[in-house]
Amino acid sequence: MRSWRTAFPVVGRYSRLVGPAFSTGGGTGTERRLRGRARAHQLGVRQASSGSAAALPNEAHATSTLVDRFGRQHTYLRLSMTEKCNLRCQYCMPEDGIPLQHQEKLLSGEELVEIADMFISEGVDKIRLTGGEPLLSPHVDYVCENVGANEAISLLGITTNGLLLPRKLPKLLDYGVNRINVSLDTLVEPKFEFLTRRRGLHRVLQSIDDAVVAQEEQNQRGWANAGSGAPRPPLEVKMNVVMMKNVNDDEICDFVEFTRERPVNVRFIEFMPFNDNKWNHDKFLSYKHALGMICADSRFQDSDGNPLVQPLKNHPNDTSKGFKVDGFAGQIGFISSMTENFCRGCNRVRVTADGDLKVCLFGDENDSVSLRDIMRAHPGSKAERAPILSQTVHGALSKKHHSLGGNKNMFELSKQSGKNRSMIRIGGFSTLAGNDLTHISTDAKTGEKMPKMVDVGGKTETVREARARATIEMPMRVVEKVQDGKGPKGAVFSTAIIAGTMGAKKTSDLIPFCHPLQIEKCKIDISVKPEVRMGQYDEEIKTVDVTCTVRCSGKTGVEMEALTGCSVAALAIYDMTKAMSHNIVISNIHLMKKTGGKSDYMVEEEAET
Repeated sequence: MRSWRTAFPVVGRYSRLVGPAFSTGGGTGTERRLRGRARAHQLGVRQASSGSAAALPNEAHATSTLVDRFGRQHTYLRLSMTEKCNLRCQYCMPEDGIPLQHQEKLLSGEELVEIADMFISEGVDKIRLTGGEPLLSPHVDYVCENVGANEAISLLGITTNGLLLPRKLPKLLDYGVNRINVSLDTLVEPKFEFLTRRRGLHRVLQSIDDAVVAQEEQNQRGWANAGSGAPRPPLEVKMNVVMMKNVNDDEICDFVEFTRERPVNVRFIEFMPFNDNKWNHDKFLSYKHALGMICADSRFQDSDGNPLVQPLKNHPNDTSKGFKVDGFAGQIGFISSMTENFCRGCNRVRVTADGDLKVCLFGDENDSVSLRDIMRAHPGSKAERAPILSQTVHGALSKKHHSLGGNKNMFELSKQSGKNRSMIRIGGFSTLAGNDLTHISTDAKTGEKMPKMVDVGGKTETVREARARATIEMPMRVVEKVQDGKGPKGAVFSTAIIAGTMGAKKTSDLIPFCHPLQIEKCKIDISVKPEVRMGQYDEEIKTVDVTCTVRCSGKTGVEMEALTGCSVAALAIYDMTKAMSHNIVISNIHLMKKTGGKSDYMVEEEAET
């Protein structure tokens, strides 16, 4: 990712993006920085002596039967509602989104509640709903209402990007949600669009202010009960900020300033390595460095230049080291997973949207176990399944590592991150593939890598279907002639459909090691998008989508047939129109969906249609 500072000018109501970080008064800037660093060191020492890292596992405030081999009681469940998200954060997921599973592969609302109830019966008293973006889940109301009604729950939280929160907040509060965590990495509109590839910072900030208002109203009238559940603590509003050098390190102090009038808890999170999130040490900002920046900022110092930042007492199970600026309504914290992990007091387990149990955020994907498969393999009553689920969870906890999923530090964790899910997919499904190519074999004598055809003899015959698409951009004048049937070579689209069908049927003749298949269905769809844009040579350009859907009954998938079909159809269109223009571009040939195999695949645009 390129540096923010080279991407946009300095703008934004909260921005102090370049130039001196300190105002005058109370000594020179250098003196203030030195005092700030010294104060930050003192605070760090005090946190180390009183924070969660030094706490003993048996100091947990709730009694749970979920105990691992290190004596840690697990009282906190992170339950993912969906793998979908309406943002495209650059450090989290690609611009085009992630492949999505079919809905039937994900947990239903009833299954989510059943899992929550099982954990509650084992002593879990805190549940946080995550994603993806949990407010996109069709089950969010059902789960919040049913889990919120359970009297054993002291905390029902939700982590959200805030875009949908303003209209969802009243219902969530009625159901008993009493913790809102909003993920926000910048307070500057253009930077928000740059990082998330979407607009909407004003909506996120509005959601935070709405939650703060609700929090203050609860405190004013006296909190008795929200929804149908038992009394629980009043609403608390938190913000999660992932710290990254050359991205938002210049806004750390602005986020602290954000807490001056707002009773929110801003938690700064050290950038953690996950699969495909482009982690590297050059982007990493430690909590102590950030704390030093805060202590050295004149906004958080007295008239003599002494920092007003005070450490807070943390609970043994807290993930965040808490601090507060004297006189501020809110507070800040640091989740120092990489430099000073809090694994010794870990009381958390996670369940992904497709039902995988992860006893550690950083654990190897192969260590996960599917609660979904267990529930669906035992179609009896909920009471009959509960002991089986409980035994599975206890078994997984018995293998939990002491810290960082068995890794020593963030550098080792980074090297092993390919074995974990990406962070967005902690709330979704695994795309983890082995390191060996399926079409490559190694000669036992020479060690030479040789291509081969995959043996599918042992696979189960199922109905396989795949859909692929190619995009063609061409001058609008050419498209209009094609649509009017005035092309020099005749009916362009009809001919392309025939060519694409023939191409799909001939795939095994064209692509080495593709198995010959008996295709049952091949359907080519060609559509012209209404949008017009200006292209090269000041020509108006339109887009033509060519989609190929292929189905067969067999032991291997038909994605190559679908890809070949749409590609050949697109090439036929090019051949039949090139006499009218060479300003024709075929691009974005991609698989949209495949079903019937061991691992289904679907891109988000397909899932939403």
